[in-house]
Amino acid sequence: MPRPRALSPAGLLACLTLAVTLTASGCAQEASGREPAKATTAEAAGVEAKGAIPAPLAVLAEARDPDAPVVIQVLDARKVTADTVRIRLAFVSKAPAPEPDSQPPQAVPLFAAGTNPADFCLVTADGNRRQFLLRDAQNNPVLDGSLQPLRPGERRVLDAMFPSPPGQSDRVVLHLGKVTLRNIPITLTK
Repeated sequence: MPRPRALSPAGLLACLTLAVTLTASGCAQEASGREPAKATTAEAAGVEAKGAIPAPLAVLAEARDPDAPVVIQVLDARKVTADTVRIRLAFVSKAPAPEPDSQPPQAVPLFAAGTNPADFCLVTADGNRRQFLLRDAQNNPVLDGSLQPLRPGERRVLDAMFPSPPGQSDRVVLHLGKVTLRNIPITLTK
């Protein structure tokens, strides 16, 4: 019988982070006495249902992609463990809706051509340190949500997991390809 392969330290960290996050959210729901919310298929895919009114979230930072009709918003930046930061991003398509009796709407890529999620990084406010997306056991960047193209007017939320910046960094800069989002405050999980 072949011996199982050991996980790399980064893979182990990603697995542990996911396990702790899921356990903590389950314990918080149990402690509050609330029933867990049932997600619709659209919500489970990270897409807001048509006609649904989203809960208002403060936007910490916002930028327009120079090469695509997409606005990127940072909704939350939170330390979920001592060594992991979760950045919640919203991608909003600004492509115009098609005219009636015209061709079907063209999907808008989430990222401009040449942008790779593996290159996303957090930079400390002083610019001395870069933290790239965590990777899973298959060496894929840890992103929670669909990377499929957006329909005109669609808004999609993704969670990206990064190592925590060293020291007492409470603000970071986020680079997403050609898009830079500055002065993002990191909240400590309570």
